[in-house]
Amino acid sequence: MLLIAAAVAAVPIGRRYTGDYFSPAALVIAVWGVALGAFELRLLPYPPLRPETAWLIGGALVLMCAGAVVGGLALSRWAGPPRDASTPVPYANAWLLLYAAIGLFGVALYLREVDRVLGLTTLIERPWLVRLAIGDRTIRSTFLFFEYFCITTPIVALAMRLTGTRLHPVVWGAVACCTLATWITTDRTHFFVLVLTGYFLVVFRLGPRCSFGKLLGVSAAAGLALLANFLLIEIWVGKWDVPVSVTSMRLSRPSATTDPVPMLVAWTDAKQVVPAVPATPPAAPPPEWRTRLTRIAKRTTTLYLYATGSIAALNSLVGDPPPRTYGVHTFYPIARALQRAGVIGGPLPDAVLTSRPVGMTTGADLRFNTYTFLSYPYEDFGSTGAIVYASIVGLVSGAVYGIARRRRASPAALLAIAQVSGAIVLSIFVNKFNNTASWYILFTSLLPFLVGGYLRTRRPASAVAR
Repeated sequence: MLLIAAAVAAVPIGRRYTGDYFSPAALVIAVWGVALGAFELRLLPYPPLRPETAWLIGGALVLMCAGAVVGGLALSRWAGPPRDASTPVPYANAWLLLYAAIGLFGVALYLREVDRVLGLTTLIERPWLVRLAIGDRTIRSTFLFFEYFCITTPIVALAMRLTGTRLHPVVWGAVACCTLATWITTDRTHFFVLVLTGYFLVVFRLGPRCSFGKLLGVSAAAGLALLANFLLIEIWVGKWDVPVSVTSMRLSRPSATTDPVPMLVAWTDAKQVVPAVPATPPAAPPPEWRTRLTRIAKRTTTLYLYATGSIAALNSLVGDPPPRTYGVHTFYPIARALQRAGVIGGPLPDAVLTSRPVGMTTGADLRFNTYTFLSYPYEDFGSTGAIVYASIVGLVSGAVYGIARRRRASPAALLAIAQVSGAIVLSIFVNKFNNTASWYILFTSLLPFLVGGYLRTRRPASAVAR
């Protein structure tokens, strides 16, 4: 409960000292405080954190926050006085229509591949097969690069609109199509990245002008959108066909001689469940309130797992560390580009780590292949390297924030800090800081503004030449 209290307190404290509710340091404390606090509630029989895991997470988070503070102060002073004058983006409508066309072309390729391999009806009747086919490369994923523009288009449009660029109604129609297209991939990450980035765009654009009431309104809208997508995708891919037992919740830490009493049970690869109590036939039909509570627990099982399972998986990874890979995972996008260019040879490890059991203390075990953002640097360099990596991430995040808080009318600065903030939120699951797709989206989202800035600097010279 102390962890959750610290997470809640970080938001107003960050507001007090920076003017923003979600400076990088405050966001790290808020997100990780909630995740670690939820993990320690032990609604599932997770094993306790190993001392090595606790030191790894604690050291990484402390240095990440310290780096964010130092980077923010340094770059905020370097960026000079605040500027809030917006500049229209040249050819904004053309950029967005081009991006939307590329994104929808990627969706068309995706649907064609699904139809070629499994048939389009599979996407409706058994969408989990599509996920498996993409995962094992039965369905070729060359379309994914184009699909990323379905994320880029809406966030660039929102950044432009928030900073004063007017867009044609046809463009907003294309933006809506791209947004809807992120729902049919069965990969909730696309829509999550889109909503999280849009949320932080609005919050950072408002900055000190964002009242608590406005924050609650924007947070509620984003939260409902994410929850709706999460639950509908879960129902769509068929993870709700799980029997659930609901018992009392134990808030105290389980002792060595007593098992935790889980309130929720989990879906596993084998479609088994963690038993809560020995099954006994009911003497009478359960009351309506209990039936409803069971249904709610059934719908929230995966939510709790996503909030806490990666921490348990990291704990398992630390308990049985794999061989060191010396930078290949941490710098995977660079290594992959060099391999494709023929600079380096030999196979690279899979970008997605293999799943492993988390070590439940009772009942059937669970397997996870997400180990928080610390897993890649840990596999490469061990605990010390992972902690240093976290401090560097914090320093860079703070530096981006230091520039953005002085350039709130700059769509490029807003897009950069919004995507960094989204990566911090998702750091309890995966590492978006070294994710190839994240760098694609960041580059393509900044490209219109880089080109626009270049054109503005060239125009005076062209006029002089004429």
